Amino acid sequence: MLHMITVDDEQFIDGIQWSDDGQLLALAGGEGNLHVYLTKLPVLGSVCGQKLAHLSSLYEVSIYSARKKDNVTKLKIDVEPKFIALGPYHLAVGMNNRAWFFILSVIQVEYLSTVRSLYLNSDYASALIDGKIQLHMIDEPNMPCMERESRIFPDPDQRNTVITCHALTNDFLIFGTDVKRL
Repeated sequence: MLHMITVDDEQFIDGIQWSDDGQLLALAGGEGNLHVYLTKLPVLGSVCGQKLAHLSSLYEVSIYSARKKDNVTKLKIDVEPKFIALGPYHLAVGMNNRAWFFILSVIQVEYLSTVRSLYLNSDYASALIDGKIQLHMIDEPNMPCMERESRIFPDPDQRNTVITCHALTNDFLIFGTDVKRL
């Protein structure tokens, strides 16, 4: 015996059936419930440099680094993948003719002062700092985002204007000022 399953909410089991491939075990309970257990997880993995990624549950990939042995990154995914690929900055999982790409690295940005609020869209971040907004691209680690495209609001000719609130949509940066202007 390798493993024993206890079904707590059933007094007795009416029936047991394995799937044809042996990966699923179904139990029919006396209370009318059906319990299905995954007994075998597909072996999927990929290696890049000193990192290893493998499927740790049907909807989770674990990424290990040889440099940081105690640090495991667990990434939730929305599909049960048939393949996994790991690159220096990305993880790809997929099935059939589709692949989903995830950016792995942490991008750290240091601002000039304390950030009062921060909003993101798919490409940009806007940070409210000392009555100003710094809008910048969120880039991959090998492209310095602060040098590539960054802008401070309000414009220099409005130096007495204090920004009090802001929002960022996919297409617009919206901010309000202390003189009640948008």
